[in-house]
Amino acid sequence: MKIEEFVGQEESKKKLAFYTEAYLSGDIFPSIMTCAARGQGKTELMESLATMLREVTNGQKKAMKVNASVIKSVKGFWNNVVLPSIHNRDVTLFIDEAHTLPKDVTGLLLTATDPKSPINSVTYENYTVDFDLKRQTFVYATTEPQQVFHALMNRCKRLDLVDYNNIELGKILRLNAPGIQISDNLLHEDIASTLRCTGRQAVERAKEILSYLKPLHKHNFSYDDWDKLKSVLTIRPLGLTSMEHRALEIFNERPDCSLTRLAATLKMTTQAVRQDVEIFLLNQGLMEITTGGRNITPKGQEYLKLAKAWEVGKTI
Repeated sequence: MKIEEFVGQEESKKKLAFYTEAYLSGDIFPSIMTCAARGQGKTELMESLATMLREVTNGQKKAMKVNASVIKSVKGFWNNVVLPSIHNRDVTLFIDEAHTLPKDVTGLLLTATDPKSPINSVTYENYTVDFDLKRQTFVYATTEPQQVFHALMNRCKRLDLVDYNNIELGKILRLNAPGIQISDNLLHEDIASTLRCTGRQAVERAKEILSYLKPLHKHNFSYDDWDKLKSVLTIRPLGLTSMEHRALEIFNERPDCSLTRLAATLKMTTQAVRQDVEIFLLNQGLMEITTGGRNITPKGQEYLKLAKAWEVGKTI
């Protein structure tokens, strides 16, 4: 995907455009660290950046993606990435899940990408490689910025991706459901509200709509179709999961609920409850944590009423 086709994240795209203009004027392209929750488009944006750099170099600058979780040692990184894909080549190296990089590999990257010099020499096992920062660009992505080695984070220009609004989510869904007619009101007010503010959810919902319409030989997705799809897939208001919904019911039944009681009722560990259940509920203002315990908010109570109405096919 070309970067101009990437939906949303305007602030980050403006920064990347600025760095690209400077690069075309003779500067090095700085190392980039993209930070965001899962589903916010980190990988897609960095792949779009690599596409842009390939285009502005007339196809000379290739792209390589590596998941940091498979990099176990400097030796493996040197032999499997540096020598075959970086040494004496024009490349954009994209390292995903950068917080899992081993410390010794991070040290090598810090030496290789020192912006004080456009060319940095690194020797390993009696072999020296020149890292030419006008030929090689290093970009990273992470869901856990607090776990990235601080020196590497400081070395990079940081991009923080933000939640998508309903209009942007609608655009992403339309891009992934070509030829399907959906009214703007249905798309932006109803469907988009269940996508949890993430582009990935919009892509997945588009796939579900296509799967629903295909056997019907239809190209129009109506309100009736949406009601049926909600019922079949148990799509709840705000896109809440079964566990999140159940947690709100528990809070509604038991004021000042403790974390231990909540975890026991859901048959989950306390850590899983914190990370997989409570984060989105807190983000949406559906629950609150006080010194007395965990409680549903007035917004959470309104959600339960709406969810009940959805179950019987009504609107409120």
